[in-house]
Order: sequence, then C-alpha cells, then structure tokens
Amino acid sequence: MNGKVLSLVLISFAFIAPIEAQNPQAEGYHISVELPGIKDTTVILAHRYGDKFFTDDTLRTDQKGIGIFQNDKSLPHGMYQIVLPDRSFFDFFIDDDQKMALYSKPGQFVANNTAKGHKINQLFFDWHRATTTYQGKPEINQVWDTTLQRAGSSLMGKFLKGIRPFHVPPELSKDSAWQSNQEMQYHYYKNHFFDQIDLTDPGLLRTPLVYNKLNQFFSKVVPPRADSIIKYSEDILGITKKVPEAFRFSLQFLLNYYAEPKIMGTDAVYVYLADTYYLSGIADWVDEQNLKLIEERCKELRPLLIGKTAPAIPALQTPDGEFIQIFESKAKWSILYFWEPDCGHCKTTTPQLHKLNKQIESLGGEIFAINTRLDKDSWIKFIAEHELDWNNLYSPDNVREVLYGYQAWGTPKIFILDKKHKIIAKDLTVEQVVDFLTHLNRISGS
Repeated sequence: MNGKVLSLVLISFAFIAPIEAQNPQAEGYHISVELPGIKDTTVILAHRYGDKFFTDDTLRTDQKGIGIFQNDKSLPHGMYQIVLPDRSFFDFFIDDDQKMALYSKPGQFVANNTAKGHKINQLFFDWHRATTTYQGKPEINQVWDTTLQRAGSSLMGKFLKGIRPFHVPPELSKDSAWQSNQEMQYHYYKNHFFDQIDLTDPGLLRTPLVYNKLNQFFSKVVPPRADSIIKYSEDILGITKKVPEAFRFSLQFLLNYYAEPKIMGTDAVYVYLADTYYLSGIADWVDEQNLKLIEERCKELRPLLIGKTAPAIPALQTPDGEFIQIFESKAKWSILYFWEPDCGHCKTTTPQLHKLNKQIESLGGEIFAINTRLDKDSWIKFIAEHELDWNNLYSPDNVREVLYGYQAWGTPKIFILDKKHKIIAKDLTVEQVVDFLTHLNRISGS
C-alpha cells in the first residue's frame, strides 16, 4: 500500500481525545448483526473465560442475514464473539454501552467489520485492519500509538495495551559482554512482564489476554523451581487480592497449572497453594467435594516431594524368598524402579535400564527393581528371559502399602534417593538416569 493510502488510513487514528466507555441508557443489551449470505441460520453470541468459550445467546437470521441479540439483563464486560455455523467468528467488545449494530462479510471479517453506534468497537476493527496491513513495517508503531491514545482507559484499550509486542529498552542491547547482556535482558523482561496488563480488571478475564499471559509467564519466563514459582505466584495473587473475581481466576489458574506439573519438583507448588489458600479456607468458593479431592491429592503428594525423606518400605523379597531392606543400602544413590512384567512400556524400558546397570553402579548408584504385581510366575519368566541380574524384588504381603506409599499405580516409575534416603529426583525416564547421576556427582564434587 502506497504512502497516499497510508495517510488516509491513519486519519481515523488522529490524535484526538481518548474514547471513554459510554454509560448505558438502559439496562440490557441490544446487538444487531448483519451478515450477508448467512440467511435463515443460527448464529451464536459467545465469550471466552480463561481458555474456554461459553454461549451467551443465539439468534436466527432472516433472509437478509440480519438478526438481533437482546435481553433485559446486561452482559459482563469482556471480549465477545459472533460465531457462525462453520465455527468461524469475529471478536468485539462489550462494555457499559451494550447497544450496537455490527456488520461483516463471512470469510472477510477483518476487511469488512464495522460497528455502527459503538466507537470503541469501530476503533478496534480499524486497528485490526491497520495492523494486518502494516505488520512488519515502520508505520505499525504509529498505528499502535494512536489507537491506544484514542482507546484511553476502555476495556479495549487495556486489552490492546496488554497484547502490544514487548520491547526491552535499547540500552540493554549495548552491553559488550554477551552473557551479561542476555541475563540483563531476561531479568528486565521477567520483572516488567505484567507492567502493561491490568490483572485487576474482571473484563480482561473474558479475553484471551490474562490467561495467555499467565500461561506464558509460568511456562516460559519463571525459573522452573518450586521456590521461584511460589514467589512469583504470590506476587500475582498480591496484585489481584483486592478484586475477588481476579483473585479467584489467578488462584484457580495456578492450582490447575501445577495439578499435573510438567517439570520435576513443581508439584510442591500445588501443595503450597492448596495448603495456603484452599485448605485454609481462604478460597471459600470451593465446595466440600472439591476441597476433599484437593486434600486427598495433597496427601498423596506431600510425602513424595523433592527433598522429603522417602516413605518407609517393608522388607521386600527376592525370587528366592530372601528378604531385602532397601534402606540398608550403602549406595550413594538408590534408584527405585517400579515396574511390572505385563506392562507394555515396562517390557521396553526394563531391559534398557538393565543395560545401563554397570554404568549406574560406576556412578555410585544401585537399582532396586520392584515388581508391583503379585503374579510371581510371569515376573520370574521375564527375569530369566532378559537375564536381569540386579535387585529383583517384590512384596507378596504388602504390595498395596508399597504402591500407595510411592503412588506407583502407573508403571514404570523411577525415584532416586540419596544416602540419607531423601528424594533427589522422581519420574525420570530411563534415558535420563545416567545423565542425572552424572550431574549429581558433578555438583557434589565426586
């Protein structure tokens, strides 16, 4: 697009007084839609909350593709969608002013969206067209600047402010020491990540902004250590605590995110959040049934957190009936490998781990291969077929106690303990064991 066209486009982004959210003239919403080509068809009004979509209303268009969503009850502020039968949709905002006329052509939403009677949504549609046109070009910054100035403190303005690309100050890119420079940029990025996001505005919870930013921050920015995660979780909760809906959203996000942690050791975050906010009664919106589930989950996790002394294990038996006390081992590292001979995955991983046995022993490790089933015959057969000449153990009398103590209901499952029987690692893959022991020896100076 040439410069002449650019000047015409940017007229709508001229520096004038910001558009503020308008006060409604009456309760309720009245949203007419005109969708050429979508005649006699069901259309949905929906909104996001977190990572999920919810239906608010439906209508059936007439022969001209026109219909009206209306109700005497106002909608909560947020980003909403007009959803067509093919699941395509376009976004718009609902604030105090909930009366508007929207027009668009299916398949050409960006080029054709207009909002009669609603300046904020018209500004949003104009911004979308302009950023699509000037993406990657110098003019894009002017588009952002002028739009944000006009949007003011409106919900749409807050949303655009939050999604605007983040830039580290240029002076942090001039450091001659590359390593130091990278570290400074990272810390700046981490410490200013939420500067442009109003975490206390409930309307932003009904946009993709807050959920996506929280997900990005805790998956890619915060160091993946429980203590760091807890610190930054408390920072977020401290910001939102004065706004009940925002606090609840943030806390639920964090608890759910760490309910099934992807990184070893971060299950401690779940236990911390549960103990501090849920089981203490602060999260008073949770019903008794769900609190019970959270309590049971913590009961399972607490004894198995990294750094905890491993749960006691009754004496286990070898195939010959000899009793072995695992915690009497003098090895520097004890590897507890829970498996079963009929488990499809175990049939592959068990021989793989056995091949590494000598190398593991050279690193100070001792493997205790614990069969989690009572079928002795299939176990002995597997041992013989694969010549497993290591600590083959099972518990015919206390198998449930062993399984429950280590939550070894799913196999294979690996724990690594130190000399004092503290849990150093868990849920490693077979391929990770040697590298992890090598790392442990390196940091311990041996």
